[in-house]
Amino acid sequence: MANPSAVSTSGTYYIKASTSSTPACSDIEPVTVVINPFADQPFAEYIPPACDENKFSIVVGSALKPIVAGGKYIVLDKNGASIPGISPATTALNPYPATAADVSANRITFSNIPAGSGFQVHLINSSGCPSSAFTCPNTATATTIRAIPTAKAPESSEAVKKTEMAAYPIPFSDRTTLEFKSVIDEDYVINLYDLKGTMIKQLKSGKAKAGEITRVEVDGRGMAESMYLARKVSITGVSTVKLLKKK
Repeated sequence: MANPSAVSTSGTYYIKASTSSTPACSDIEPVTVVINPFADQPFAEYIPPACDENKFSIVVGSALKPIVAGGKYIVLDKNGASIPGISPATTALNPYPATAADVSANRITFSNIPAGSGFQVHLINSSGCPSSAFTCPNTATATTIRAIPTAKAPESSEAVKKTEMAAYPIPFSDRTTLEFKSVIDEDYVINLYDLKGTMIKQLKSGKAKAGEITRVEVDGRGMAESMYLARKVSITGVSTVKLLKKK
């Protein structure tokens, strides 16, 4: 094996050793090499603090980046330091191990993170191999959309072309409709949250087609009068729209 560092796949390789004596002697021996893959980069959704709070939360896990069984999660601030008071506790030396309940729910909520600290999420898989970090700037590229205050659908879905997701009517009493237009074929999931970042329910998951408008109806019957957040997660990013429910 001339260059051991060039090995990138598991398998059986052969090492040849030769002497410099005359006559030269050599031997070839098989070596089994196992390459453990790096963990996939996790996904984290930023849940902003309420107007009277100074701490935020993040939700790790999505339909596209599910919670990994046997995985361990590390959440640090933007500088790579531990976050005092984060719940559940997680540090570089003591990662948070995903439980069976976490895997089943496909979500881990890390809360009590000071506003302005930023965050980065790392995953260590069951083989002990780390992932690249999902960092706070990733969420800065997400598109946050305000609701369209009208009882009519966007004319020719013009608003959907310009923003990424829209809702009408806003405010609503019984039902409202979400619209978005994807630029590529992609899987998506839309969840409904309260302003504290608690997930209420999944509204829809499916596959959106490039260039086509997808509509999702929100049934507001049984929902308390309040402000809600509908959040769409896909491979191209995160979009959020505010939904105001009034009786």
